[in-house]
Amino acid sequence: MSDDKNRDEKNRMDEKMRMGEESRKDVASTHDHESKHPFALGVLAGAAVGAGVALLCTPRTGAQMRHDLGDQLTRAKGSCSTSYKKAKGTASQWAEKVADGARETGHYVREVSDAVRRKAHTEAQAFKEPHKEPRTPVKVDYAGISR
Repeated sequence: MSDDKNRDEKNRMDEKMRMGEESRKDVASTHDHESKHPFALGVLAGAAVGAGVALLCTPRTGAQMRHDLGDQLTRAKGSCSTSYKKAKGTASQWAEKVADGARETGHYVREVSDAVRRKAHTEAQAFKEPHKEPRTPVKVDYAGISR
């Protein structure tokens, strides 16, 4: 008896869940936004209203406002140009430093690999000629290799 009761309760819960999903889908489909970007539309509308209020509340004439805006634009262009040139110069200096470092590292690696190759060749020759006396270990002075 309790199993039937549990099954009936579960069936009722499942039915409520299905109805809830269907009603949510119905609400979502009927409440479709008119525009696809309501936030962007709100931002643009707010900016337009703010600009309008600023123009209405300013004590300057249109010609004065245009002149001031032109001056500010000229200063901003000059500041941007100066900053760009400065950043370009700094980037060029860093690029030169990195290139120099890479060249020096390449030379050092080449010198070390040549020293290792010479040592390996010497050891191979000594191994091929067993009748000679055993050689004393060759010490490579890595500190003597220029960087």
